[in-house]
Amino acid sequence: MKTSDSRELVKGYKDALPVFLGYLAVSFTVGISARNAGLSAFQAALMSLLNTTSAGQVAAIEIIKSGGTYLEILLSQIAINLRYLLMGAVFAVRLSPDESMGRRLLSGFGLTDEVFALSCMRKPLNPFYPFGGWLMAAPGWVIGTFLGVVVNSLVSASVTAALSIGLYAMFIAIIVPPAVKELKMAVVILASMLCSYLMFRFVPSVSSGMRVVILTIAISSIAAIIYPV
Repeated sequence: MKTSDSRELVKGYKDALPVFLGYLAVSFTVGISARNAGLSAFQAALMSLLNTTSAGQVAAIEIIKSGGTYLEILLSQIAINLRYLLMGAVFAVRLSPDESMGRRLLSGFGLTDEVFALSCMRKPLNPFYPFGGWLMAAPGWVIGTFLGVVVNSLVSASVTAALSIGLYAMFIAIIVPPAVKELKMAVVILASMLCSYLMFRFVPSVSSGMRVVILTIAISSIAAIIYPV
């Protein structure tokens, strides 16, 4: 490893400390949800390690809880995580043209929204910077999930129900700021909520996992046509 690579690895690791702390707090509620879905502490922690997307993991847990199929989980992960194709494209143009394929793949390993945000501030981007960020951030998500499962099995149902509100608070914190700034974002969010309710109310035969897949693809496609870049 070059000296510059080592320096960027350490820099990414240090910069991601706030991400580690945030992940530790938020993933606690993911652990609670995983426990309610019947997953053990080991299974939930392993899921957090291998699935580097909070939205995808929450969707998968809900599908497992509702008795969904492997196909529903697969399709939901593909639909929810398509945004990483765009993030990878951004990384591709920020990396040096001389970077090898192996180093390019390293930059995308463990890519999350927060690590992506940190990495976007680096130009040119060294592949070891986002990898260092993942090395710091990932343990926070895994440990928090594990602790959430353990605590859920030790305290009463009313306490875990109160703690699980944090998960919804996380998603509210994600969607409200952009909705306030952009009208089109608010329209898409409200349309998603309305369509989800209508589909749940009038087409109950469609499982929650398949509902996520259908609405994600349909609403995002329609929004792309109405609000082209």
